[in-house]
Amino acid sequence: MLNGMLKTFIFVACLELSSIAGTAQEVVHALTGTVSSIDTSAKTIMVYTDNRSAGLFQDKTTSASSATGNRLVMKGKYSIIFYIGGDVRAAVRVLSLGSGPFVKDSGTIIILDDKEHSLTIKGDSGAIKSINLTPDTVAETEYGAVQGSKYRPHKGDQVRITSHTVNGSATALFINTLVAN
Repeated sequence: MLNGMLKTFIFVACLELSSIAGTAQEVVHALTGTVSSIDTSAKTIMVYTDNRSAGLFQDKTTSASSATGNRLVMKGKYSIIFYIGGDVRAAVRVLSLGSGPFVKDSGTIIILDDKEHSLTIKGDSGAIKSINLTPDTVAETEYGAVQGSKYRPHKGDQVRITSHTVNGSATALFINTLVAN
């Protein structure tokens, strides 16, 4: 009897785990780059990413900011591309960052100030720079893209930051938290 109950328990547990795995959502990632072309008939978007490579994305965008009529004005714009997938990536949202100018910094986080919503990095050249975070900041982490108010960096994290100046202060638009190999 005990053996039969154990088999039933294991069977039910396996069913529960398979139903959880079946309902899991894909992780949304983000990157920055310049939209170089949009092919509405092939439903693809070509982006020159910050690492100087061309990235082709299947166009699965649904947000109002990237509806077909509005996407054409994004050609040539520096943008955040939100996507799912690995080898075949599908763009689920494209957010234009405007005309700039943009500043790109990379380095190590040395100070976190939760009260002021800022972080300070020591750049690769040794320069120290404080950068403000806003709820509109987007951060790409090892777990996917997160909103600025949900970004939880750690002292010592390696980051690449795209920012612009707001009221005389550097304000992060996009943060890429680099995963150590």
